[in-house]
Amino acid sequence: LPMNSAACIGDVFITCTGMKNVISKDHLNSMKNGSVVCNAGHFDVEIDTDYLQSCTASRVGPDLDEFLLPGGKTLLLVSKGRVANLVSAQGHPPEIMDQSFCNQLASILYIVNNPGLPPAVLPVPDMTNTEIAMAVLSASGIAIDKQDHI
Repeated sequence: LPMNSAACIGDVFITCTGMKNVISKDHLNSMKNGSVVCNAGHFDVEIDTDYLQSCTASRVGPDLDEFLLPGGKTLLLVSKGRVANLVSAQGHPPEIMDQSFCNQLASILYIVNNPGLPPAVLPVPDMTNTEIAMAVLSASGIAIDKQDHI
């Protein structure tokens, strides 16, 4: 579901987009008491942790902090909003590896099909990342918010 719809009904939120502010202060404030928030994306900018850090925090477990929001609601944050599968776990699940290998193959095909590219380390084209992400989501029957650049 789009975050504005999901925030008030979900119990566990795991970001995995690599985009900024996927879970905003407004989303956090509309979540149910006791909701769990976790980032499995590429960077630690997906969850508004600055807002959470402005609230009262307490450590409740290894890599798990509880935040008391205005109004008395609490939220749990895994690994301080950092990439949980790197900070708190032991490697990647097969589904992540499948997507990684797909991205690598698509990048190789891009290089093969564009022989005029300069000899340099090049980023994966945004369109390649987007096509793979959208295919995975579609195959999983998942609908998401769409940004202007997608």
